[in-house]
This record gives sequence, C-alpha cells and structure tokens, in this order.
Amino acid sequence: MNTLALKIIGTPKHRVWSLDGKERLERTFARVAKLDAAANDVILIDGDWVLDGRLAKRLAAINEVVLIEAGEVAAIRLSSAENLDVAAGLIGKPEQAAKTLGVPVKTAIQLAGTYNDELRKHETPTLIKLNGRNRAEAEKSTFNASYKGVTDFVTKYCWPWPAYHFTRFCAAIGLTPNMVTTLSLVMTVLAFHLFWIGSFGWAIAVAWFMTFLDTVDGKLARVTMTYSAWGNIYDHGIDLIHPPFWYWAWAVGLTATGQAGDDQLLLVSLYIVIGGYVLGRVIEGIFIQKFDMHIHVWRPIDSFMREITARRNPNVAILMAFTLFSSPLLGFHFVALWTILCTVFHGVRLLQAMKFGARGGEFTSWLDAA
Repeated sequence: MNTLALKIIGTPKHRVWSLDGKERLERTFARVAKLDAAANDVILIDGDWVLDGRLAKRLAAINEVVLIEAGEVAAIRLSSAENLDVAAGLIGKPEQAAKTLGVPVKTAIQLAGTYNDELRKHETPTLIKLNGRNRAEAEKSTFNASYKGVTDFVTKYCWPWPAYHFTRFCAAIGLTPNMVTTLSLVMTVLAFHLFWIGSFGWAIAVAWFMTFLDTVDGKLARVTMTYSAWGNIYDHGIDLIHPPFWYWAWAVGLTATGQAGDDQLLLVSLYIVIGGYVLGRVIEGIFIQKFDMHIHVWRPIDSFMREITARRNPNVAILMAFTLFSSPLLGFHFVALWTILCTVFHGVRLLQAMKFGARGGEFTSWLDAA
C-alpha cells in the first residue's frame, strides 16, 4: 500500500452520506493508501468532489496524473511534493495544469475503466462535484457503485430501491455496518426458530428481512468507507454458514406441524438440499482457485444462472411461493430438485472449464469485453 500525503483544497461545503467533505475524502483514500502528511507522493483534491473507492485506488496507484471531469480539474496526483504549491493553484484549470506540470490528463473512465472486477459489473466511476443541488445524485452514484452486478434476482431487482433509502437512514442516525450485521444475525436466529416450529409464513417474512439487511450492511460499509477485515468476516461468515440451518429447520418444522408426509423422502430431500449447497460452494472455490475468477462471470449463461441458482434467496422465493398455496412440503421437495439441477449445471461448467484450460484457452470474463 502506497504512502501518500492527501491535500484537500478549499473548504468542503456539502455533506454526502452524512459525512463532510474532509472526512469523506480522508476515509476514501485511507482505504487505498497509508496517509502521511510528510509523504513525498501527493494527491491534491478539491474538497467538494465525490469519488468512489475504485477510482481512488487507481489514483493512488498511478505515478502522476491530472484527473478531470466536465472541463474541471478534480484532483492532481504527483510523485514529488516539489511542485505542490504550484499544483494547488491549478485545481480547476485543466489546460494550464497539464502544460505547467507536464503530466498526463485523464478522465475518470480513462483512469479507472468501466469494469469492476470485485463487484462483477460495468459501471462508470463516480466523480461528481457537489454544488448543493446534486447530493442525491452523488449518493445514488456511490450507492450504485457499491452494488454487485452478478448476483441473485432478489438482490439485483427487488432490494436496490429500498436498500438505498434504508442505507441513507442508517448513515443519518449513525448506525455502523456491524450494527446492521448484528441485527441481521438476530433475524437469522429468529427465522431459524420460526422455521423450526413450523411457523412458515412468519419465518419467511423474517428471512426476507434478514436478506435485506444482508444487502444493506455491505452497501453502508462501502458508501461510508467503514468496511473492515473483521466486518467482512462477520458478514460473509453468517452468509456462508446459516442457509443449511434454515433448510434443516424447515424440515423439522414440517414434522412438527404434521406435514412431513413420507419421512424418508423428506430426509432424502434434506440431504440433497444441504449437500447441494455445500457442493456448490466447493465448485465455486475450485473454479476460483484454478482459474482466478468467479464461475458466475465466465460466460453470460453463468451470470444468468447466478440470478436463479439454488442459493438462499432463490430457494426462499420457491419456499414462499409454495407456502402461499399451502404446500410447504412440496416446496421443500421442489428446492431439492432445483438443487440437483443447479449443482449438475455448475459441475458441468467446471468440467468444461477444465477442458478449455487443458486446451490452452485463456480465461477472461465475458464482462471484460461487454
């Protein structure tokens, strides 16, 4: 991680995500570099500009550049503090800055590109100058920049609008991402209990609230620049561990309410659902280890399957649909069938990838060229 001196020009006048400009920029760059006022490498930035973490990371990594947007200089990256006073006077003057400093001039797209490998999507980097009228635009842009592009259909299509507003609420009242994750954990345990006693309607409602909070905590962490290694482990640890417990509790709830039908068939379905979940995770892990990329971004069909594959959210949607028609047992058997089909699909895709690699194929995501 580079050591940089961050020099904020001017007095920031506007707040985004309840953060003033100085705090926001310091948090942003502290995530991608070690900040030291005495460092020789310098980033000068107008305090009213908002940029996302990906653009900040690229700006910190490059040697020298003048970053422009809409004809204005947003930031200047220098590898020496020698011209610091001169550069500070060139903020807002792109042509003069380029000539005087003799460094490249780039836009946000030229500097950071549009593909976000971490979040598996194409997105124009956020670089917006606040003017008192565009706070909502800046918040929506940074929120969208925090959202995964390849994910399940509930997270992708149902949660963005309410998650944006709830994230704003959390930021405004000072809730931290770990607080939201803790509430999510409470909902996880409560849903397990409700599944266990066969209160499927309430269990599904609580489960959906948990999945919603699971979306919000990560977005809150990214837009307020408060993510941490522990927070990542805390959040993803819960995500990874809890689904099999929910499936187990659903099966127990069916028995508790006298809806289990054939006990042996129910047990087989339970083994399939839990085993398929574990095997699916193993397949994903093998793909990442061998090909240094997620299986879900290899080809368009893989990204499509991620939206509907037998993971928590699509499975809860299936269980809800069948429960609405008073068929929770049939819903559980259907989840088992869907798990088999999805596991076979991903297993075949892994084998095809291995064959492709053995023939010398180069592994790139279809999103790289999209």
